[in-house]
Amino acid sequence: VRELALKITAGRALPYAKVLAVIEWLRQTHHYTTDLRRDPKVLDPLEDFLFHQDAGHCEYFASAAAMLLRIAGVPTRYVNGFLGGEWNSIQKLITVRENRAHSWIEAYLGPAGWMRFDATPVATRISRMGRLRQIFDSVELFWSRWVLQYDASRQIDIARRLGRQLG
Repeated sequence: VRELALKITAGRALPYAKVLAVIEWLRQTHHYTTDLRRDPKVLDPLEDFLFHQDAGHCEYFASAAAMLLRIAGVPTRYVNGFLGGEWNSIQKLITVRENRAHSWIEAYLGPAGWMRFDATPVATRISRMGRLRQIFDSVELFWSRWVLQYDASRQIDIARRLGRQLG
């Protein structure tokens, strides 16, 4: 892994150039999939991804980028979070589902500070929330908020608000 990191970033002195080189190499040599393969003979998952597999999901790309950049002398951290959401026009809110979970890296670029980079190739599928799904989500949120979570403190809060409004 060390030899690969130094080969990919050879001739690049600036951290930003090293980040771009690693991301470009990963995107040229690997593609995105959720159908993960693993060679049980290779003990290290990172080595398996870099040298034996040609596909992985965002965790693989972010982990590989972080390790390659750290070896190349660029302070890098691995980040998990959610990428985007779907606008629900009924409730006027954004719904973030588990399938929006994502991993990426942040690299420290000196005076520029920590900057976010995503080594994962862009997915081609765009998901838009259908009207029926928006209705279902709205009903589910209403049920959770006003039935399941409707406890004494919520009742007292509503009574206070009503009392203030009525004078």
